[in-house]
Amino acid sequence: MPSEPAPAAAVAAGVPFGEGDAALAALFDLLSDETRLRIVSALAAHAHAVPDDPSLGFAALRQRVGARDSGRFNYHLRKLDGTLVERTQGGYALSRAGRHVVSVVSEVAIGAGAIGPGDEGDA
Repeated sequence: MPSEPAPAAAVAAGVPFGEGDAALAALFDLLSDETRLRIVSALAAHAHAVPDDPSLGFAALRQRVGARDSGRFNYHLRKLDGTLVERTQGGYALSRAGRHVVSVVSEVAIGAGAIGPGDEGDA
């Protein structure tokens, strides 16, 4: 039985619905937690503001997310690591798939009127 692609890889590769349903469900599960969504959003906003240095260290990222409990924050960051987030010399940044997901979510939010054009870094 063939294995399903990793969730972020399925999205980044443009896997059609039906062929990657389990992977897409896993991706939505990753983003269903408020802390993980805030991590992705904080990294996207930082990359938008500082494109030459899109990485944030653990403490700076935790502060931007507003997480008080470092253990809980670390748990959620590890869930994203290797899929939507990657480790860098400077800390953490969105992976290629993470940037793609943020782009898609931003387009949907703009289309729905939830955010205005130019607010993509905050999605």
